[in-house]
Amino acid sequence: SLGMAWLARRYMRQEQVQPVQSEAVRREPARLDGYLKSIIVVLAATILVATIVDYQYKVIANRHFNYDEVLTNSFLGLGVATQGGAFSFNYNEIELTAFFGSVAALVGVLQLASRLFVVGTLLTRFGILAGLVLLPVIIGFNSVLVLLVPVLITGMLLKVFDQSIRFTLNETSMELLWVPVSPARKLTFKPFINGTIPSIVQGAAGILIFVIVTLFAEIDVQVISLVILGVVAVWIPMVFRLRQGYMNELLSSIQQRDLALEELDLSTADATIIATIDRSLQSEDEIERAFTLSLIENWPLAPWAKTLNQMFHQDSFFIRQKILRMAAVYPDIISDDDLLNIISGEPDDITDEAIIATGKRGLSAAVPLLTPHITRYDHPETRAAAASALITMNEGPLDMASATLQQMLEARDANQNVIALNTLANLPKVVVNEAVLRRMLMERSVRTRALILQVIENPDYLTGDTEIIKIIVHNLEKPATRAAAQRVLKNYAPASVIEVLAERYQDRGISEDNRVGIVQTLSHYPHSVTAAHLISFLDLGHLRLYGEIVSALLLIARQQPLPRELLAQLEEQALELARTLYAQYSLLNLLDKPDRSPLLYEYLTSEISEMGPTLLKLSIMDVPHTPIEALIEHLHHQTVRSSANVLEILENVLSRAEREMIIPLFEAHSIPEFAAIGQQHFGGMPRRLDAEIERCIFAVDTWRSLLALDFALRHGHEALLNSL
Repeated sequence: SLGMAWLARRYMRQEQVQPVQSEAVRREPARLDGYLKSIIVVLAATILVATIVDYQYKVIANRHFNYDEVLTNSFLGLGVATQGGAFSFNYNEIELTAFFGSVAALVGVLQLASRLFVVGTLLTRFGILAGLVLLPVIIGFNSVLVLLVPVLITGMLLKVFDQSIRFTLNETSMELLWVPVSPARKLTFKPFINGTIPSIVQGAAGILIFVIVTLFAEIDVQVISLVILGVVAVWIPMVFRLRQGYMNELLSSIQQRDLALEELDLSTADATIIATIDRSLQSEDEIERAFTLSLIENWPLAPWAKTLNQMFHQDSFFIRQKILRMAAVYPDIISDDDLLNIISGEPDDITDEAIIATGKRGLSAAVPLLTPHITRYDHPETRAAAASALITMNEGPLDMASATLQQMLEARDANQNVIALNTLANLPKVVVNEAVLRRMLMERSVRTRALILQVIENPDYLTGDTEIIKIIVHNLEKPATRAAAQRVLKNYAPASVIEVLAERYQDRGISEDNRVGIVQTLSHYPHSVTAAHLISFLDLGHLRLYGEIVSALLLIARQQPLPRELLAQLEEQALELARTLYAQYSLLNLLDKPDRSPLLYEYLTSEISEMGPTLLKLSIMDVPHTPIEALIEHLHHQTVRSSANVLEILENVLSRAEREMIIPLFEAHSIPEFAAIGQQHFGGMPRRLDAEIERCIFAVDTWRSLLALDFALRHGHEALLNSL
C-alpha cells in the first residue's frame, strides 16, 4: 500500500481542461501524460488486489477443509505451507474441489447477469464513476469482514464480488477510459498499459505474498486484508481523480475535433459521455456544435432529444438542415406538425430536407402539400424531393412523380441530372427507363456517369445482358468512375464479366487507362481462368501495364493457389524479365557516361527501378503469402543490413535457377558488373551501341523511341540516321 501511495502521490492534483491546440501541436509525438498515468495507477491497484484476494481466498478455503497444502502454484511456484509445513493430502480434497467448482459456477452466472442487466443500465444512469468505484468499495467492505471474521463465507464473498464485478462492470469502464484518447496515443500506450503493466504487478504481488507468508505465517490472512485496505485507500481517491481527467479529456477531444466514437456501443456508454456530448451540443461555437452532430449522427438520438429539438427551432440553417437529416424518423425531436408547417410555406433552405423526412415517416397528411411542389420548375431540388417522398410513401400521383424524375434525368441541364440521380440513388424502387441510363453511361460527363453507377448498384435497375456489361466496363477508364463500376459488375455472373473484360482488353482502340482499370477489376475474380487471361496480356513493351498485371496476379494467387502450368509460365516470365533488366544494364554500360545522354540514361534507370519490384512479385507467385511488399520497401532504403536480410529471405523462397539469375540484380554491383553477370547467365547481351539505339528508335514505347532518336541526332550517328 505504501508503494501504491508513492506511485500515486504526484497525480492527486486536479487536472485542468486543456485549451484547443493547433494542428501542429496535436501532431507532436504521443506522450505518457497525467491521464494515462492515472489509468496505470488504477489498473495496477485492480490487478494487485485481484492477485492477493485470489491467494487469500484459497488459503481460507484450504484451512476450512483441513487441506494443509496451500496450492504451490498460487504464486511464483513457491511451496509455502500455512500450517506445520507439511504437504499432506487427505480425503477432504474432493470436498475442496467441489467447493471451488461451485464458486466458479456462481461467478459465471453473476457475470452473465451483470453483463445482460447491470452494466449498461448502471453506466448510462450513473456514469463511469459508478463503474470504477463500485469494485474498490465492495472489496474494502469485504476485506474488513475478512479481517474481523476470517472464515470461509467472508473469503468466498470477497472472491465472488471481485470476479463478478472486475470482469464486467469494471472492465467495461476501463475500456471507456480510452474513448477520448487520440488514436496515436492509444496505439502507442494501450498495449503497454493493458499488457505489460498487469504482468509486472502480478509479479510484484507474488513477491509481496511471499514476504507476508514468510514473516506473518500465523496471521497471514489478516495481514493480507490490511494490505488490501491500504491499496483501497489509494485506489478510491485515484478513481475520483481519474473521472475528472476523463471528463477533461472528453471536452478537449471534442474541442480539438479528435473524438472517435465509432467503436463505442451506446448501450454501454456512460452518463458522462452523454452529458459531455449534450454540453457540446449547447456550445456557443457553431463549429463545435456541427462537429458534435457529426459524432452522433449514426447513434440513437433519444438521449439528446430535448437539446436537438431546441437547436432545431433556434439554430442556424446549417445546423437545422443537419438535424433534419439525422432526425427524419424522430417525431420527439422534430414533430409532424413542424414538418407540415415547413413544407406548406414557400420553399426555403430546409424545405427539401423536410419533404424527404415526411417520405421517410410515411406521413400521409403531407401528400396534398407535396403535389404542388412537383410543378415548381424554378426549384429543381424541391421538385425532386417531393417526387421522392411520394414514391417512398407509395401514395399520391405516383405517375407524375416518376415522370418528373425521368424528365429531370433527360434534361440537358447537368444540375438537374445530378439532382435526379442523387434522388434515384436513395429510392427503394425503379422509376426510370433503363434505356435512358444506358445512353447516359456512354454520353454524359464523368461526374454524371459516377452518379448513374451509384444508382445502378441496385441490381433491379439494369438487366444482365452482355451489352450493359460492356457499357460498364467502358467506365473503368476513369478513376472517378472505376470503383463504382467495379461494384456494379458484382451484380452480374462472374464468367460473363471475365469474358467481356478479357475481350475488351484486347481491343486495340481502348486507352491504357482503360486497360489498367480492366486489370485491376480482374483481380477481384480469383479464378484460374482470370489468371490465364492476365498472363496472356503480359507484354514487356508496356511496363506500366506489365506491373499492374503482375500485382493483379499476386492478389489472385493469395486468394487461390495458381495451377502448376500457370506457375511454369510465370517462372518463364520472371526469367525473361530478369534478362531484360540485365540488357538494360548492358545498354547503360554502352552509353558509358550519364552526361553523354542524360535523358536516355535517366529513362533507362527509371525503367530498371520500375522493373525490380515487379520481378520480385513475379518470382514469388508459388509462395504468394511472402510479405514481398515489405521486402521491397526494405530494399528501397538500400541499407546494407536490410538488404542482406531481404536477400537471405529470398534465398530460401526462390528456386535455384531463380536465385542465380535474380538475386544478383538486387546486390551491390557496378553497371559493368551487372552487364557481365547478364552475359554469363543469358548471353546475347547488347554489344553494339548503334544496333541498340536503332532498336530503341523502333520500340513501341514512344518515349524510348524519341529519346533514342534524340541521342542519334545529338551524337552524329550518320550511318544509323541514313539507314532510317
